[in-house]
Formats: sequence, structure tokens, C-alpha cells
Amino acid sequence: IMTGPARYQWRHGIVSRKTDTVNGQVVARGKRLSLTFRTALEVDGFTDLAVRKCRGLPQTTAEKPTTSIATLGKQDQGRTISNDTTTVDTSNVTTITSCTTTSAAINPKRTPPTELHHVQKLYDAIAVQWHHTRGKRGVIWPSATTFLTSLPRGSLVADVGCGDGKYFAFCQQKSLGLVVLGTDVSQGLLKQTIHKANDHFDGSSSSATTSKRSQRTRPNVAVGDCVNIPLRSCSMDAVLCVAVLHHLSTRDRRLQALREMTRIVKTGGKVHVQAWALEQEEKSRRKFKDRDVFVPFNVQPRFLKQMVQDLPDLKGDISAKNAGEAYTDAYNTLQQQEQKEEEETALPNNQPSSHASSSTATNNKVEYNADKGLVTFQRYCHVYKKGELEELVRETPGLTLVESGYESSNHYVVACKDTDIT
Repeated sequence: IMTGPARYQWRHGIVSRKTDTVNGQVVARGKRLSLTFRTALEVDGFTDLAVRKCRGLPQTTAEKPTTSIATLGKQDQGRTISNDTTTVDTSNVTTITSCTTTSAAINPKRTPPTELHHVQKLYDAIAVQWHHTRGKRGVIWPSATTFLTSLPRGSLVADVGCGDGKYFAFCQQKSLGLVVLGTDVSQGLLKQTIHKANDHFDGSSSSATTSKRSQRTRPNVAVGDCVNIPLRSCSMDAVLCVAVLHHLSTRDRRLQALREMTRIVKTGGKVHVQAWALEQEEKSRRKFKDRDVFVPFNVQPRFLKQMVQDLPDLKGDISAKNAGEAYTDAYNTLQQQEQKEEEETALPNNQPSSHASSSTATNNKVEYNADKGLVTFQRYCHVYKKGELEELVRETPGLTLVESGYESSNHYVVACKDTDIT
């Protein structure tokens, strides 16, 4: 059911190893054969893009977007929300004024710098602590669990933006009989999903029963962007998308994500989407005055050493005492190098804008608090006002709004695919 690069570009083969697990038992590897079938199809005869998508065919040259995305515009400093910690701190929050701008010249499948630095790379960096402080608590949303429990047994469900896999565990614990495929843009979070499954069932055990159970419960995940989901059209019975759309920085990308969810679900299938609300509950620590903001995320010292080891060009031993400072310096240096490369390729004539360069580079940096021993990242979020998700659903061809609601400072919608438009 894979499409895109996974189907047309990636190489397929047998991983080199001395043993294999067959029917739950570890056996010495014998002779193995790998068969990969590919068919070269003439796509010029298919003039309708939707037909080619349903058949898993690539776009023609004329249909492939060729424009590049430029650095997002001006980002002003403000004090709008509370810090993502137990104490309120509104002194280091950035309000973004340009992310709601839409343009036909921008390819919605191309990741903007704001999302690359403040979503994708951020979650890769904080994945270990995120799982420790969020995933292990098993915090799940009632509307999402109600949606999952309403599905018939045997349903094929795409968890788009599955993170560290909290809903995999829910489906297993409740024995819902669902087949869940997870995608996420963060490889770091997906690794936590696999590690969590391995913690529950150790595949190295000599017990055949334990080995079989490990294979059945190990989550099926793949790296994939919600605006270009690596699943075939009309292949899913349902789609779950929780805490994802509030990380998309433009309206075009939010609509593109909904179009992709509509594409992969079967006619009659349902889509559940949930995201942060602008209207927070009175007891919430977060109070939003603007809809596009950076929310600080503090990384604790005990996780820094492991994070530092993932960065290149770090020399010498990194102790727990100086891990935060070493990580901050190395991370910011890497961000500056990547930012320079992005500006050289994104702007005309390779002449970067001095204003864009200074403002974006500053926001891409992380900060180290020596007194608290914490590294602070800035997490981009677009919070949704009442009715905004419903409006996006109504603008998505093939989707019909079934239900909408508000819970725990989140808005959610449930929609049904009512046509074959993909």
C-alpha cells in the first residue's frame, strides 16, 4: 500500500543477518530470495490526475510543482502565552504574524523553515523527554478514543502524526482488533514508539509465545509528512489525526493535509482531527492572545547527555554538568549553517535578505539557562478559533462534516468521505 518514493525510488532487498525469526522461533538463516516487481507505465495517456493517484501513478512533469518556498517573513516579538511548564512565564514568547499568509506560488507540500526548525527538528531533539513526560503518562483524548472504539474490528486505520504511539497502546490494551499504521515527520518520536513496544515484549526472548506476541504488537510506523502521506489512495477505513494540524504554519498546508487524509480513506470512511484551541479553559496554564505563536519547551538536564551524542562535531567528554551548554552551542552552530544554506537556495540570485536572515536565525536558536540547567526550544503552534476546523473541512472536496466539539482546550471534528474524489 506504499506510494511515492517508497514505491518508485527506494531500493528493496534482504537485510544481512545470521538468523531469522520464523513462526516465533529464531533459526539460522539459510538461502533467501528477494523478488521486487516493478512495472513501467506510460502516464501521458492518463490526463486525469485523480485517476493516476488512485492507480498509484506518479505525477507528470507538467504537474509537479517547481517553485521553491522562500523564508517566511517578519516575525515580531510579543508576550502572549504561558510557558509550557508548571510556572507561568510569558517573557520569552514569539508571536508570528506571517504564517497565515497564503500564496498560490508556494508549494504546500514543501516544508517551510518555521516547521522544519520548530516542529520537525524540535521533536527529533526532544523525543526522549517528550515520551518520558507525555507518552508514559498515557494521556489520550476521550473524543479520539471514542472514535477508535466506534470502528468495526479489522478496520485499517492510519494514525497520521502518531508521535510516540500512545494510540497504538490504547488499541492493544482495549483489544479493539484494529490494524493501525502510523506516520510521523519526526523519526525521533517514531523510535520511541518502537522502543516502547520492545520494553513491553522483548523479541530476544526464547519463548515462542512471547516472540509471536511481540511481532503482533510491534507498531507499524513510517516517516511521513501529513501533507504527503505515504499510503495508497482509498486504502484506509479511517484516519486519526491528533495534535498535528496545529503545527502547520499556513492555511494551504492545513487544507493539503485534509486533502491527503481524504485521499487515503475509502468512500464512507471517517476522519478524526483534533488540535489546540485558541479558547483555553479557565484552569489551563496556557492563555493565547494570538493564533500563531512559539511555545517554549524546556528540556531537563538528565536527557541532555543523550541528546548531545546525536549532534555531529562534538569533541571531548560531555558530563551531565556541561551537557546543556555543550548541546546549546553545537545545536545553534548547526542551525546557523543550515539556515545559510536555505537562504542561498531559496532567495533569487542567491542573495539572502538581511532582515529575514537575522530574524529567522535568531528564532531558530535554542537557549541555555545555566541557573536551572535547562535548554529551551521554541515550538511552533497555530491555535484554532471556534469554527475554524469546521470551515477547513467544508473547503475539502469529498469530506462532509459529521461531528464537531470542544474538550480539554482542544477543538475536534469528525468527517466522512462521501465521494471518490482523491
